Amino acid sequence: MNASVVRRAAWGAVCVAGLATGGGCGGPSRPAAAVEAPKVDVSTPVKQVLVDSEYYPGVFEAVDSVDIRAQVTGYLIDIPYLRAESFLKQGKVAKDEELFLIDPRPFQKTVDRLEADAKALEAQVVRWRAEEARNRQLLAANTISREEFDRIVAARLSTEAQHEAALAQIGEARLKLEFCRITAPFAGRISRNNISAGNLVSADAMVLTNLVSIDPIYVVFHIEERILQRFLRLKLEGKLKEDENKRALIEVGLDDDPPETYPHQGWLDFGDNRVDPNTGTYLLRGVLGNPDDRFKPGYSARVRLLLGSPREKLLVPERAICRDLDQRYVYVVGPDNKIVYRKVRTGRLYGQLRVIDEGVGPDDRVVVAGVQFIRPGMVVEPRPVASPSSVEAEGQAPQSP
Repeated sequence: MNASVVRRAAWGAVCVAGLATGGGCGGPSRPAAAVEAPKVDVSTPVKQVLVDSEYYPGVFEAVDSVDIRAQVTGYLIDIPYLRAESFLKQGKVAKDEELFLIDPRPFQKTVDRLEADAKALEAQVVRWRAEEARNRQLLAANTISREEFDRIVAARLSTEAQHEAALAQIGEARLKLEFCRITAPFAGRISRNNISAGNLVSADAMVLTNLVSIDPIYVVFHIEERILQRFLRLKLEGKLKEDENKRALIEVGLDDDPPETYPHQGWLDFGDNRVDPNTGTYLLRGVLGNPDDRFKPGYSARVRLLLGSPREKLLVPERAICRDLDQRYVYVVGPDNKIVYRKVRTGRLYGQLRVIDEGVGPDDRVVVAGVQFIRPGMVVEPRPVASPSSVEAEGQAPQSP
């Protein structure tokens, strides 16, 4: 074999051995480049004064509501409230304002006839009383018999009874005459009229219109049994947010109010006498002032039930919270810049921030971005970032439990 061929084969074997051991054919090996620590965004929890709350759909109801009906049968001759200025401008009527007028003439004639009958009976009563007085003297002188005197007394008593019955009939007739004028039992907003003048109306047969009160107004909603138990416990402990009259406060929002806000304040005035066994819910009723007539019966409402007094809580961005089945956790950067795994107990979500009831402290550096690239024990390079804006303590509502 040629000597040069032998030398080339030997040198190739050395190169192969060098590659197998990590070396190379071009000279001595060089150290690998150092791995750079991953960068993560961190922020400290936001401190915010909040009130524990529960949120429910509700509906507005009028404090007073009445169907206006006729109490006597007759022909409707006028609807005065349709011409009233307050109705034409605002659809409102005042207490005792005349709404409908039924033809009073037949009822007035009945009153006149009964009064005349009563006067005739009154004259007979006077006659029989005078007759009794004269015959009492004759009886004392034994001029008439006891039987004749008793007949005169009985006639006087019978005539007096007839007179009293006539007076009662007059009272009833006058009452029916008053019923011809149908008035508003309270001030409020009136509905459209269901009948026109000239029609015959029957007593209690149809609803002429409906009247509801305006200020104040009710809001009705249902809460779960577990929340009721918590509410009653806080009430006994004096930990509910209450007004000066010791009434538990609620906050209410309408559909046209800013999203997730509850700007209208009211108080609870009624709770049902039992939990509904079919639904496991309990009915509560709140009261709100309504001087500007903004709330209407039938409106839907968003009700915030306040459970406790305001207290400071910690919130972190929702994106910082990781989930593992039913467990929630965050990553915290320790003093040595190592990642620490923390289980947390979370509360309500307010905008971009979620309440952390347990698991982090006010000075912890919570990883808010880059969590998919880290693991516990890893050294990282933290980059402080600003947290999202804090929430309104008394107005901002949570988005989800």
